[in-house]
Amino acid sequence: MCEFNFDNMEKVLEKETERLLKFMRLCRLLFGGTKDMPQVINELKPESEFYELAKGIADKDGISWEDMSDDDSNYIIMIMLNELYLAMGEFSKNVTLNVIERERKDGDGK
Repeated sequence: MCEFNFDNMEKVLEKETERLLKFMRLCRLLFGGTKDMPQVINELKPESEFYELAKGIADKDGISWEDMSDDDSNYIIMIMLNELYLAMGEFSKNVTLNVIERERKDGDGK
């Protein structure tokens, strides 16, 4: 028999849905051919929801935001995609599945 722990399930699902949608928004921005699609990641506008993430990765890895190469830009894009993709995997850590083995009432164990 399987039982789910439904404590805070609505909040967990809401959070996980937002993570999925954020990943999809990043993919659309980078690969969707929109007018906002940057050629190099440092072309992101400061008001973009992904600006701080990209800038933070560049700063952490010692990449010049103003003078980054195409390779640096691609590296940052891959890290961004990876971080948001892995964040979606947090769902499995937030859902508890308890498997309980029980004997049948008729006692035959089948």
